[in-house]
Amino acid sequence: RQMCIRDRKNELETNHAEVGCWLASTWDLPEPLTAAIGCHHNICEAPDKELVAIINFADYLAKVKGIGAPGSFEEPELSKDVWELLSIEKSDLPELVATINQEIEAASSWIDAVD
Repeated sequence: RQMCIRDRKNELETNHAEVGCWLASTWDLPEPLTAAIGCHHNICEAPDKELVAIINFADYLAKVKGIGAPGSFEEPELSKDVWELLSIEKSDLPELVATINQEIEAASSWIDAVD
């Protein structure tokens, strides 16, 4: 059964943002990145709103590509804050996704060549 974020929070008494923040701190990642990971679902609380917007946008693009969030059937969405903070228009998405596809193909080719 697919559990929603609220169910996970209640059952585990934590969520993936808190776990990610703890891991980032444990791994001595820079504080701005650690803080952004910890509040990546709430831009309003973020000390570096642009960094959180970048994380949200990367997550959004991964979901558009079908990467991550297994079992989720929801259409990926971004808040208008993210679009505004990053000065990106929805009309830019096809070009961005095409560029991502090219980068994935290039990385895959490189990995295949190394193997």
